[in-house]
Amino acid sequence: MANSRVYEGAGTRRRNVGVKCDMRLVPGLLLIGASLFLCPSASADCDRPRSAATALTRATVVFRGVTREVKVVGSPGSWRGWIVTFTVFESWKGAPRRDFTLHVTALSEDDAYEDFRPGEQYVVFADVNVGRKAERFGLRGTTYGAHGCGGTGALSHADSYLKELGPGQPVP
Repeated sequence: MANSRVYEGAGTRRRNVGVKCDMRLVPGLLLIGASLFLCPSASADCDRPRSAATALTRATVVFRGVTREVKVVGSPGSWRGWIVTFTVFESWKGAPRRDFTLHVTALSEDDAYEDFRPGEQYVVFADVNVGRKAERFGLRGTTYGAHGCGGTGALSHADSYLKELGPGQPVP
């Protein structure tokens, strides 16, 4: 057999059937494997929570509203963020006011929902920003953001969440 070796010794006979491996391929295969592990763009993006109940449990404030303004802020080459102002119509958790502002910025991949557009309605699952996020905006006190994987999305894509959430409380 071309690709096998026979080992004999101590009264046993074993056959090692191996696959020839061109060792010149190993560095390339390692590089591909490392890029899939280290590069977020090469791996799958995070998924939204499978249920509104899961998203609701994880969030601090949950509401439906329309964006009035989306302002891009930050330092070029350093960080970027968005100040997103909403008119809130309905809430399921927390006590958002009729005018509610998110301060959204990412400390890591998928850490911020970045697809807000002025004049569109969203179902928002907001969290309290950690200190470093609030500091980027020069703010003290509690600020809120929306995680990229927390369930926030355009109303046009939120039918299943809305059905599961049921009617919320009107926000005067």
